[in-house]
Amino acid sequence: MEDKNKDILKRYLDYHNDMIDKVGYSTRALYTTNASQKKRFRNFEKLFHRKQDFSLLDVGCGFGDFCGYLNEEGYQNIQFTGLDINERMTAESKKRFPDQQFVTGLVEALPQGTTYDYAIASGVYSLGESMEVVQDFFFEQFDQVYEKVNIGFAVNFLSSYSDSPDNICIYHDPIPLLEKCMKRYGKYVILTHDYLPHDFTIFVYKKMND
Repeated sequence: MEDKNKDILKRYLDYHNDMIDKVGYSTRALYTTNASQKKRFRNFEKLFHRKQDFSLLDVGCGFGDFCGYLNEEGYQNIQFTGLDINERMTAESKKRFPDQQFVTGLVEALPQGTTYDYAIASGVYSLGESMEVVQDFFFEQFDQVYEKVNIGFAVNFLSSYSDSPDNICIYHDPIPLLEKCMKRYGKYVILTHDYLPHDFTIFVYKKMND
């Protein structure tokens, strides 16, 4: 664990472990609701070109809920890899989805040389000292993810345009973040801000859709 990231990782572990102790292994422990989570997941489906035969990396996978969502929505033959720094979450995910792979750690913990068609991260980059610090951490991790994906990735963030921000989470200004992604990863980038009033998602593709 790099020193500069210790604060973010400690906040994440402390908050979610405390919530697990209070409410158990449920979406409430992830600081969301079932309804909001489903809307985020449905929005992620825009990333995929088809509903079968692809590999996916879920960064900050929590309890593997997105894997369950894909199963419920009829996706077939998905090679799912969940990644989370919280070993309590990856252990629970392995119980729920024993046929899929779950890794504890940051992106650096993934097997060397492994690639994925797509990657997603949901509700991950919302805790930290400041927006700048959290975004630096996001880019540090997703610079590595970008090298591992064949097609593209999607990440959601809490929006600074939210009408009801709290004093716990980090809220991001979507337009500057979109511009940073375009400068960093190329011009095939999409932003959606239409599925929840306090949330947006950035989609990054390596090339134009065929």
